[in-house]
Amino acid sequence: MVAHVDTMVESLGAIGRSLLEEGAEAPAMTHVRGEHRQLQQTVIALAAGQSRSFEGGAAEATLLVLRGAVEVASSVAQAEATAFDLVHLPAGEWSVTAFPDTIAVVSWLDPAATGA
Repeated sequence: MVAHVDTMVESLGAIGRSLLEEGAEAPAMTHVRGEHRQLQQTVIALAAGQSRSFEGGAAEATLLVLRGAVEVASSVAQAEATAFDLVHLPAGEWSVTAFPDTIAVVSWLDPAATGA
């Protein structure tokens, strides 16, 4: 499931909890304030044991774990992160696997986006 949120203040915890409830069978995510902005953010929710792969295209991207713990893996590196850890993501393909139920935020810059 992918939804879009566009308000001034968002509760990432509330968005993540809602996504966990909706995505019990499969990973869920929602795009937060990013359609026409250079800073793109996506909240992802993974139940324990779920994985999701991403194609990296951004020169810079991070994953911030809000709740839970994850393993982030790419062809060149692997790391574990827990709540409040910030992971600097590789430019290529990478994947994330949750240990307990996890909520995280992926942020990246999209210089092609036009400011709104």
